[in-house]
Parts: sequence; C-alpha cells; structure tokens
Amino acid sequence: MLDNSLRIHTGKTQGGAVIKPLNNAYSPSTVQQSITNIDGMNFADKPFVYFNFLKMKDPQSKAMYKGLYDSLDQEGKYNLETLLRTGRLLAKNSADGSSTLQNLYKIVSEPRVSGLDNREILNETIKTLANPFIITQKFGKIPDFMIASILTDEKRNNLVNSVGLNNNLAPHFNQTKIAGPIAAVNPQDLNVETSGTCVAASMEFNLADKKPAEFARYIASLTSPDLSVKTKVNLSSIDPNPTNAINTLVNFGVEYRPIDQNNVEVTLRPDRNAIIRARVQNTYRQLSSRSAIDALMQSTVMQLGSANGYNSLTDIRAGDHVPDNKGLVEVEKNFAETIIDSGEKKTSITYQIVESDEAGNNYLKGYNNDLQTTQKHLLDSLKSGSNVVVGITQIDQQNKIIGGHEITIIGSKVDQNGELHFIYNDTDDDKEEPIEISAKELIPKVHHAGIPGKVLLKDPGNYNPLNMQQM
Repeated sequence: MLDNSLRIHTGKTQGGAVIKPLNNAYSPSTVQQSITNIDGMNFADKPFVYFNFLKMKDPQSKAMYKGLYDSLDQEGKYNLETLLRTGRLLAKNSADGSSTLQNLYKIVSEPRVSGLDNREILNETIKTLANPFIITQKFGKIPDFMIASILTDEKRNNLVNSVGLNNNLAPHFNQTKIAGPIAAVNPQDLNVETSGTCVAASMEFNLADKKPAEFARYIASLTSPDLSVKTKVNLSSIDPNPTNAINTLVNFGVEYRPIDQNNVEVTLRPDRNAIIRARVQNTYRQLSSRSAIDALMQSTVMQLGSANGYNSLTDIRAGDHVPDNKGLVEVEKNFAETIIDSGEKKTSITYQIVESDEAGNNYLKGYNNDLQTTQKHLLDSLKSGSNVVVGITQIDQQNKIIGGHEITIIGSKVDQNGELHFIYNDTDDDKEEPIEISAKELIPKVHHAGIPGKVLLKDPGNYNPLNMQQM
C-alpha cells in the first residue's frame, strides 16, 4: 500500500501520505497467536493494527472504530486498518482538534444531505485518506435522462426537486442568486471534458495528504444537510493589518463571524449546483472520474477563490480576467490556499516574467529569480513540512504560453548520479501514484508557488518582495 510503495526525502517529513516508518518496538512474534478476533474484528496477522487499536484507551473511540468497521466492505476494512496502522486515523490535525476517527464516525452516524449515501461517502473518504493520489479533477458525465430536468431547474434558479430527488437543501441555496456567466446553459455545456479545477484538486490533495483529520472534518460537514464547513482563521495570515484582512474577506464574499480581535470563523460552501454533480457521482460515477467528495471539495475551493462566482454544472466562473472563465488566477489561489490550510499564511511568489502581445498572447520573457534560488525555495518549503502547490506553464518554440496547470510538489530525492528530482502529484494525469521529474526540467516551468510564511520568516534574505503576490 501507500506507506510501503514510496520512500522520499523531505527533511524532517516524509511527505504526508508517505507514512513514517512504523514503530518496530513490537514485532509479529510478540503477538499472541490466539489473538485473532475482538468483537467481530479480525486482527489475525495484523500486529500493528492490533497494537494501535489497543492505544485507543477510551471505550468511545473503540466503539466508533467498531461502528466504522461494521459499515465497510472488505476493501473499506482494509483501508480503515491502513489508517489505524499508520497513525492517520487517530491524528487530530484539524482546525477544531477533532480526530480523523471522530469525523469519519460523524459521516456514517449522522444524516447526509439528500441524495448522498452515508456508507458510500464514508468509503470514498477512507479510500482517499488511505491513498490521496486517487483524487482527480476529471468530471463525470451527467446521464442524458437527467439533463432536461437539470436545465429546467437551472432556469428556475433553484434546486427544489432537482435531478428527480426529494431535495432538502440548506435554505441559503434557495435564496442565493447564482453567480457566474451561466445565463444560458445548453446541454453541451454540461459535458465538461477539460476541467479548470486543478488548483482546487491540488488543495484537496494537500489537505488529505497532510491533514487527514481536517480533510475528514471538511467532508463530514460538506456532505451534511447544511452543505457547509466552518473554520477558524487568523486574520494576520490574510494580511498583517486586520482591517485589510477583513476587507479581503468581504471582497471575496466570504461569510465570517468575529471570534476576537485576531481571529474569525469563516463559513465555506460549495456552489449550489455542486450537489447535482455530487449526486451523479454518488450513483452514476464513470471510471476514472471524480468521486462525490471530490465534486464538493473542489467546488468549495472554486467558490472561495472566485468570490462565489463558480458553477459546477459548466465548470465556468465569473471574472473577465480569467481566460475562458476557467480556473483560478494566482491571487485567488493564494487566498483560497491560506483559508483552506486553516489560516497558515502562504505567500505566492511569481518566478516567471510574462508579457502579452497586441493580440493578447502571453510569452515567457525571463525569470524574476535564478533557477537555483527557485529550487531553494521549493526545498526549504519541503523541509519545513509543507507540500508546495505550484503553477506551471507550457510553452511552444517561440516561448508562447500555450497552457498552464497546477501540481503539488510533495518531496525530493537525489538519484545515483547526484541529480536532484522532485516528486509531485498531478490530479489530471490518470495516475494514482506520485511522479518524479528532474529539477532541471521542472524549475524552468514554474510560474508561481505558494511558499509558507514560516519559511519566509526563517530566511527572508532569499525572497524578493517585488515578486510576491499580495492580496
């Protein structure tokens, strides 16, 4: 499984989902052969699973584990045991201090929004946490028989009785005017072949990889009848000036509530049509397409970054500054990443110099930093324990930019010839595994990267403030 398939060097960390070596204080020989079954849970030949189960001292945690175990099929049980064995199940790296276990139990024991199945959502969440590399940005196809109903509901500007289900959505969706350039949606618009959610999918991966408890908390909340998640954010992570930070929240249309002079609680929601995509993926999911939880998570990030201007039906968002009204631009990505990462300050550094011609075509003209400095920025971020979500460009022979994409750098290694390689995840490559690329190939492609504030504070001399995107 994941923790045995990859060993990468990232300084003090091993890259989130790439789990630290298991504690070998216990060996299989120390486990009594008679221990095979406890309360219907099979621990035969699973010593590390068994010992981590014993670490759950309170009866309530064991009861929650038992409840999850009984709700899963064999694959789900295996993935649950993987999370327990590797320590990710009992992790409490969430904004409210709740554990992965507690949030998973909420998914199976509390109501889900109409049209989503508790066990299906639980299974997908556990499967994703066991291997975050399965996260994808590929949209599935909406069945033909649903399209007329969806378009009718879209024209009515509400989701009551959408897709033939008894829709009991959160009240705020019934009053909210949908944003974005979607006044005339046609059937062909619903067939999204190339999605613009690479930024959102990368943030989803990063959360599942680095903070399993927080990821599970997001899913438990976003699939609940309220279809929203609340999180605490330190204003200084947005802007050193509290007034400016509040103005930024207002400009992005974020619902917030003051906690004290330094912190606010924000409420994040997917766009109102995301539930349609989620229901389709829950029941009619195509091979290699997004899960229901992918649809809701990615919509939430897109809605946050686009100032509530996203539409999951068409993968289109508001904003004339965005080519083809797809995706998020750098400053939007930086804001969304700061909020999603529980207020951990990120500064987006622009590495490429890009100029436009009269026709509006963009060309790579040079770099704001030498390539060695860019490489150091990425390595320092990895050593701090953070993944790095970076934007890369594709150019033709005339240096014309013909495409852009977002990937997540999760580690590095040096090969036998002494050449540095970066290890990354791509949510649009049809591969459920990490990818290696040489530093000399990757670095020239990097347009921007979200560098953790703690890295900038530690070594400010290596960062040119002129190249930093401010919100």
